[in-house]
Amino acid sequence: MKQKLHRFLNSILIKLGFELLTFPSGLLKRRIELMKKFKINFVFDVGANEGQYAENLRQAGYKGAIVSFEPLTKAFTVLKKHALEVDNWEAEQIGLGNFDEESIINVAQNSVSSSILNIKKEHVEAVPESKYIAQEKISIRKLDSIFNKYEQNGRNYFLKIDTQGFEKEVINGALTSLKKIIGIQVEMSLVQLYEGESMYDDLKKLIESYGFELYSLEPGFSDPESGKLMQIDGIFFRNIKTLS
Repeated sequence: MKQKLHRFLNSILIKLGFELLTFPSGLLKRRIELMKKFKINFVFDVGANEGQYAENLRQAGYKGAIVSFEPLTKAFTVLKKHALEVDNWEAEQIGLGNFDEESIINVAQNSVSSSILNIKKEHVEAVPESKYIAQEKISIRKLDSIFNKYEQNGRNYFLKIDTQGFEKEVINGALTSLKKIIGIQVEMSLVQLYEGESMYDDLKKLIESYGFELYSLEPGFSDPESGKLMQIDGIFFRNIKTLS
């Protein structure tokens, strides 16, 4: 019945230039099922922006704890408001990396493309609103330096990293914490979009070297003109045998 209704409504909307999508999508549903399989009940949401990732998890049925990290003041203001409206969701105005000190972040027009690294012309050509328009001083912390604040018996940790080319630095600042983390979701570039960023192959090998296996891939954004896929999200979990 639902499928028939979906097809009927879609047939009308398509004529108007719209499409009715199912929520959660197949990819998000798979991610949630994997999190259930590994009994994930605590998510480190690194590079949260305004909280889009956490909101999607909640809407898809994830009920565990979330702590979201976002260094940009404007984005954090929105994130904090959203987190206060939801139980078991904290927000911290810091960025994560491989050092404990202040840094300068480049602020993009669209906010989500902001990065400590310089942006490449290929990124701006594909997404013009990703161009930098300002800079902001931010605080950076290693996950290893703050992990004990969130450590409790019975917590199964999942680390999501979306830091616009700074993903390797986040991992290198969490080498002790990784021993207690069960799953990782990390944004990985197929085309170099930020100067000095680690690419898909290198990030995959690095994460696997710490005992994780690639379980799923989720497509990210693509060049709207050529259709070429430029980023993907890799979802890794520890070998089930090592957890038993």
